[in-house]
Amino acid sequence: MITGELKNKIDQLWEMLWTEGNANPLTNIEQLTYLLFMKDLDRVELGRENDAEFLGIPYEGIFPKDKPEYRWSTFKNLGDAQEVYRLMSQEIFPFIKNLKGDTDDTAFSRYMRDAIFQINKPATLQKAIAALDELPTDIKDIGDIYEYLLSKLSQAGANGQFRTPRHIIDMMVELMQPTIKDIISDPAMGSAGFLVSASRYLDRRKEEWQTNIDSVKHFHNTMFHGNDTDTTMLRLGAMNMMLHGVENPQISYLDSLSQDNEEADKYTLVLANPPFKGSLDYDSTSGDLLATIKTKKTELLFLALFLRTLKPGGRAAVIVPDGVLFGSSKAHKGIRQEIVEHHKLDAVISMPSGVFKPYAGVSTAILIFTKTGNGGTDKVWFYDMKADGLSLDDKRQPINDNDIPDIIQRFHHLEKEADRKRTDQSFFVPVDEIKENDFDLSINKYKEIEYEKVEYEPTEVILKKINDLEKEIQAGLAELEELLKKLIDIAKKKDKIVVATGDCYYLDEYQHVYRQILRLTVKSNPGARDIKPMATFLTTEEMLNEFSFLDEKLREEIVIDNTHKISDLIELVVPLKNKLYTPNIEGAADEVRDLSYSMAHKIYGDKLPEIVEKRLEKELASIIGNGFSVVYLISHKLVKKSLDDGYLVGSRGSVGSSLVATMMEITEVNPLAPHYVCPKCKHSEFFLNAEYASGFDLPNKNCPHCDVKMIKDGQDIPFETFLGFNGDKVPDIDLNFSGEYQATAHNFTKEIFGEDYVYRAGTISTVAEKTAYSFTRDYYEKNEIEKRSIDIERIASGCEGSKRTTGQHPGGILVVPNDMDIFDFTPYQYPADDETSSWRTTHFDFHSIHDNILKFDILGHDDPTMIRKLQDLSGIEPKTIDVSDPEVMGIFSTVEALGVTREQVDSASGTFGIPEFGTNFVIQMLDDTKPTTYSELVQISGLSHGTDVWLGNAQELIKNGTCELKDVIGCRDDIMVYLIHAGLEEGLSFKIMESVRKGKGLTEDFEKAMRDNDVPEWYIDSCKKIKYMFPKAHACAYVLMALRIAWFKVHQPLTYYCAYYSVRASDFDIITVVKGEKSLKAKIQEIKTKDKNEVTAKDKDALVSYEIANEMLERGFAFSKVDLEKSESHDYIIDGNTLIPPFSIVPGLGDNVANKIVQARKEKPFLSIEDFSKRGSVSSTVVEYLREMGTLKGLPEKAQLSFFDEL
Repeated sequence: MITGELKNKIDQLWEMLWTEGNANPLTNIEQLTYLLFMKDLDRVELGRENDAEFLGIPYEGIFPKDKPEYRWSTFKNLGDAQEVYRLMSQEIFPFIKNLKGDTDDTAFSRYMRDAIFQINKPATLQKAIAALDELPTDIKDIGDIYEYLLSKLSQAGANGQFRTPRHIIDMMVELMQPTIKDIISDPAMGSAGFLVSASRYLDRRKEEWQTNIDSVKHFHNTMFHGNDTDTTMLRLGAMNMMLHGVENPQISYLDSLSQDNEEADKYTLVLANPPFKGSLDYDSTSGDLLATIKTKKTELLFLALFLRTLKPGGRAAVIVPDGVLFGSSKAHKGIRQEIVEHHKLDAVISMPSGVFKPYAGVSTAILIFTKTGNGGTDKVWFYDMKADGLSLDDKRQPINDNDIPDIIQRFHHLEKEADRKRTDQSFFVPVDEIKENDFDLSINKYKEIEYEKVEYEPTEVILKKINDLEKEIQAGLAELEELLKKLIDIAKKKDKIVVATGDCYYLDEYQHVYRQILRLTVKSNPGARDIKPMATFLTTEEMLNEFSFLDEKLREEIVIDNTHKISDLIELVVPLKNKLYTPNIEGAADEVRDLSYSMAHKIYGDKLPEIVEKRLEKELASIIGNGFSVVYLISHKLVKKSLDDGYLVGSRGSVGSSLVATMMEITEVNPLAPHYVCPKCKHSEFFLNAEYASGFDLPNKNCPHCDVKMIKDGQDIPFETFLGFNGDKVPDIDLNFSGEYQATAHNFTKEIFGEDYVYRAGTISTVAEKTAYSFTRDYYEKNEIEKRSIDIERIASGCEGSKRTTGQHPGGILVVPNDMDIFDFTPYQYPADDETSSWRTTHFDFHSIHDNILKFDILGHDDPTMIRKLQDLSGIEPKTIDVSDPEVMGIFSTVEALGVTREQVDSASGTFGIPEFGTNFVIQMLDDTKPTTYSELVQISGLSHGTDVWLGNAQELIKNGTCELKDVIGCRDDIMVYLIHAGLEEGLSFKIMESVRKGKGLTEDFEKAMRDNDVPEWYIDSCKKIKYMFPKAHACAYVLMALRIAWFKVHQPLTYYCAYYSVRASDFDIITVVKGEKSLKAKIQEIKTKDKNEVTAKDKDALVSYEIANEMLERGFAFSKVDLEKSESHDYIIDGNTLIPPFSIVPGLGDNVANKIVQARKEKPFLSIEDFSKRGSVSSTVVEYLREMGTLKGLPEKAQLSFFDEL
């Protein structure tokens, strides 16, 4: 048990890791365990060396003779933190990972192969080593320390994953008294606590079996079995077992309840505390278990599993939640009946809820039973454990009361329990009585309570004690008042101002509980459970009453007068600026003008059309006049660099409303009216009366002067939607860079402005609705207070929105003017306080300084990465693709355009995998509207992103024939353009658009103006329903990207599928796909027919990949299995009409292993499965997966030795 000074040292170490940037608690536990393992390994090795020296026998140690620095006792004394870090990361940790050699297939070797050392700061590593070195040398069980660290995972209890206290494990082992002949299993092993305890029990009795070679082999290789689905746990368990002398425990990566687990009649002893509060779906659960008990509850399924995996005569001691004992559902009763009637239930030991504190107050019991298959329960022994040697509060301090020795002694002498009464702490209950009570196994059902007469003191004595206590309180208050008076006198003599203040955390008393709940969520807060005194805001009157022991004049002085006096002494501080400060780049205005006109002349000729020149001048006057030139110029430089490096950039938001942005290549969206322009003679034709909604919808036409095919462009978007009607709104230019190029774009801002002038935009996250509910529920559970769900929801709403943590905007970069300092706007901080980080973050939330300092949204997105991948695979320049191709347009209204039927792919359109158009919601919109033009796709994009724009609005108008898709309001800009064409004044049209798009509806004046200009009633009604609208420029940019990608899907399908699966495909099971259409369609149907509450996020992501794979197969293409000779590490490759998946698609095969496999293959071909596993560092689980897929077919298990190999 970890207590006292040792606990404090571990707490300090934990706090150090946390504050120095290692924010994942499980990672911290794993890293500390690695170091503890190294320390203990050196201690064990030293003992073996001393024994060998004493006996005078040679000893070949674990550590290389020429590498003494690999040993804890040496490297802990190295003074240079950088050298220690280099040694640990490059030599010692790889050595520890490979401790058992490349060919070894023990649990330690299997699960250490993928281990990663993640203490990334040299100074932190050195501090951790120093702290761990101070731990007592007699701490032999890393499990004790690990279990203590695990108690810090406050979220574990929410999933039913409770650490089992070491003394409870040891008690259960003592109860079962394992022998050397046992085969022991823990199917939810965690850190292998039960297996370790059993091994220690047997080690203490090794004189009984250590001379028998078969027994020794059994102990080290076949006795201990454990499963878990967390590789971190498997690594910790393997290290734990190795340190306790078990060389090769049978530890496996396996979901014990799944269909993959076929174990039956295998073990003689099960020791377990399986997870509960979980719920599985029937499809993934073993059919054998469901045959025993039809349920989704893991705690019941595990009991069925124990019965299946035990041999006849096998025993089990397992921890279950109290609900298993008395639950009234058919499944609960069924499993209890199965154990009682068909097997032998030996004992039920009820444990107090405090056993699992400090992080869980759950009530549990231990069930002890024997598998017989033919009954045998005659009577059941019950024990009511009241104490386990530790206090039952969060502190769990040692106490004298301890029932554990009594439980063990009585269980091993049950023959002496026959005459015990129901009022005693332990007693027998006949099986017939249990049957009569619906197999209820809760001890309270059978325990009799003996009431004792309590005699109270006479009333006058009690009243006297109360009076004495009151006097004591009053005396204490009087003493406090005298102290305060003295304090005031001393202050006055020293000319100090005394002010009465309140310790205020909230306004009203009902908010007190919010603070208690939120304090409990703060990690490493030892006083989190302490009830804090009321801390409301006190009014002036209440403050005066608090100091009523002072004379009236003095009270008013310290409560009122001095408060104002302090206030008057404080100068006015305004931390935030009142205007935008942009960087000063000399000549920026001229360069913006030159770039704009240069591109305009390049496109439209030396003499610009009036509409072009007029629009440019209008925009430039606003941009330059308001000091926004630098925003445009920097955006231009960022985009140009990306384009020069071969990556397209997509624009977001309304920047496409600006022709200057188009001319500077910041966006591809041209906001002018639809028009033709000749690429040769520059002749142009503009359509200014809304004849077309998009230039891309114009019919193809040759130039009347030179007979060259004319370029079609123009989306008819007003500039006002970007910078406001007066052109003075701070521009917000969002750019979608390729995800793999984003970091380059970020760093380019440092080159432009200098490292001290660019900062990542800081954020402050708050407590969300579901998180607040979880916090509130946990608070009442831990305090064992019953609350109705409706009350929890009400109280949780008070915790919502509380500031919780600081963070970083994913793409926001703030730029400080070169004549100012970051501290003129905000303090800064390092992410996770890591001063070696390459970026610094603003301390203030960027929203609070958004209008004062320039911000660029340099975002990462899959679409530009996808476009780049398609370009690399095909050699086609994406900008040359005709986005008005009728064949491509066809897939947005029918699947026949892909050469398949609706029934084959179960979809109304061919847009699976097309950005913005592949979701079920949008596919249904496409089916309802059958779009055939670019402008209609823009409408769909706007309608799908808006709120109350499609459902109950445009959808109904189209269905009832009121109007067509092209006429409905799709994007915010449509309103302004439509109203201007209808005859409304531009300024009024802008105001109406702004009101509608923000969800404010229409005023009476707005409606009157619209009716006066014959705007239809359906249009007015539609405006009044809208809550939010998408900018047209954003929709245009999205559709442009979507059509380019769709072109490849139609004209170069395998190139498209290869790019999609390389860039966008989410986690899915490749075996399901490789098996072919039947398997794939069955999986798709399985996910689609699940209850919506059971469909996980992983299911939803995988479904998209499965549907696209099904479409691909129906079009005549195929998926190959992972190919040892051809597969790449991460990218899919095309082989004829087939896609070959990469190694990284295999579950559990990480990036490093995938790269290592490809590298090893380049060196020489794999000769056998053993060779592949060894040189590729592939785990046995991955080998089995590849074997099932057929990847290893034809490859021998072991290589044939050849004479010529040695030549």
